[in-house]
Amino acid sequence: MIPLGALSFLGIDSVVASRSKARMACELICGDRVAAARFGTAVSVLARGLRSSCDSGQIELALENRGAKWVIVLTFPAFKLESVPEALAEFIEFQGSHAPGEAIATAYFGIHGACASDERTVAEVRAVLLQRSRDELMSDLTASNAELRKSIEDLQRTTTAKERMEGELTIGRDIQMSMLPEDFDAYSHRTEFLIHAALHPAREVGGDFYDFFLIGEERLCICVGDVSGKGVPAALFMAMTKTLIKSRATNDVSPASILTHVNDELGHSNDSCMFVTVWLGILDLNTGKLRFTNAGHNPPFLLHEEDPPRRLAELHGPIVAAVPGMTYGESEQEMTRGDRLLVYTDGITEAMNEKGHLYGEEPLVDCLKGGPAAVKGMVDDVVSRVWEFQGKAEQADDITVMALSFAGASDPATMGVLEFRIASRLEEIAVVLERFQEFAADNGVEDKVRRTTAMAFDELLNNVISYAFVDGPDDAEHSIGVRFDLTPTRLVLTVEDEGVPFNPFAHVSPDTSLPIAERKIGGLGIHLVESMMDETHYTRKIDRNIVTVVKFLNQGEGPIESE
Repeated sequence: MIPLGALSFLGIDSVVASRSKARMACELICGDRVAAARFGTAVSVLARGLRSSCDSGQIELALENRGAKWVIVLTFPAFKLESVPEALAEFIEFQGSHAPGEAIATAYFGIHGACASDERTVAEVRAVLLQRSRDELMSDLTASNAELRKSIEDLQRTTTAKERMEGELTIGRDIQMSMLPEDFDAYSHRTEFLIHAALHPAREVGGDFYDFFLIGEERLCICVGDVSGKGVPAALFMAMTKTLIKSRATNDVSPASILTHVNDELGHSNDSCMFVTVWLGILDLNTGKLRFTNAGHNPPFLLHEEDPPRRLAELHGPIVAAVPGMTYGESEQEMTRGDRLLVYTDGITEAMNEKGHLYGEEPLVDCLKGGPAAVKGMVDDVVSRVWEFQGKAEQADDITVMALSFAGASDPATMGVLEFRIASRLEEIAVVLERFQEFAADNGVEDKVRRTTAMAFDELLNNVISYAFVDGPDDAEHSIGVRFDLTPTRLVLTVEDEGVPFNPFAHVSPDTSLPIAERKIGGLGIHLVESMMDETHYTRKIDRNIVTVVKFLNQGEGPIESE
């Protein structure tokens, strides 16, 4: 018998989470999604039985070879199990009888077909059962920024609970780092740019941050910031700043306007007198035009061909949150194919060695002159040279570095555009798909792309028509805008509605073990859309939802870095 681990039930939410973990564990073992869904349902029924009879409990899982077949062994406290519940009879086999007085019950889930029992698979199963449990313990802290603020204030008042504070700060670091984008391959299909970044806090939590995200299809927003101070207050201010920037950027493509708004929001009732330096840039991927605003931040460096690194030295206003009512300016810089941009915080130039000497800007320039051309190599090289200079001295400040490589403007040539409106009725979907097929055929889109895109768009329209207006003020018929844009490299489909605010892509992985009627909006169907399309975007503009999905026509032709 091979022990796999245990599923614990400390609350009703963990019953739902354990169903998902049980399903994933079974699918790793047998590779059968249907069997895995059945196993998840069985575990859910058992878990609810445990919850109804005791405050907490757990189900031990193990893998056993029974000659002709493998079984998953489930061991759990008996919960008035006088007979096998009907809800479980079709899923698992109970061993013997289990009277109410017995302490332990045992059941078996048979696996038909192949079974992976090698060490690697067993390790992956154990990781599923263990790692996600730690995520559940963090869920209360990630509910909202308000809850995080209250938790941290409580910790500050509880000065005698040192061990608890240290534990909470460790969790806070995990939460803070999870707010930063770390999937640098998320835009691997985009041919226009490559990006990489690194952040190393000086304490458990810090005030530095970076972010990058697409604004629609044509613009990339990048920003780096540095909050005054360190520790918990800086981390909170950092979270608010980053959230305000991204929220504003969805409806505003002017860096100056964005920071003017953020400055007003943060400066209002700023009793703690905190502030943040920010460098914010928006790159037009069609033209290579970079618009940027520097609010008291270290000037970044632009690297062009063999030219020496050039400082983008323009300063457009003071630090953010220090002067409410301040209006910021912005500058423009043309980026051409092969240009690279390095943005950093003063944790680089003000790094201190054991002798009290500062690293300075000159070594950074020397590093950029002869360092790697690839963005990841640039970031790693800059950070490693700072560590080398610092030696055994304690890190004095957070260190953040972001590198962007512009691989050339995208092809803005439009081969075809089709735009029209439909009524919010399900029967209109057929009309949309028919017009799409005609549009795609007329413009030479290959059959495979047409079929895949049509399936995804069908699901997306169904989602919008079914749910966008259910919470509205009336049941009147509404209008939905549909648009198709075709360029030599991509097919872009856009849906616009005036329904209730809803981002269909802001969801967790769907629980396929649930009946269809019980699944939440944005479940399996939206998961299907995301898996079939190369990019998915959602924007709320005043009173409209705008959903955009993209299918690339030339797969595998993204920018290639050279070391």
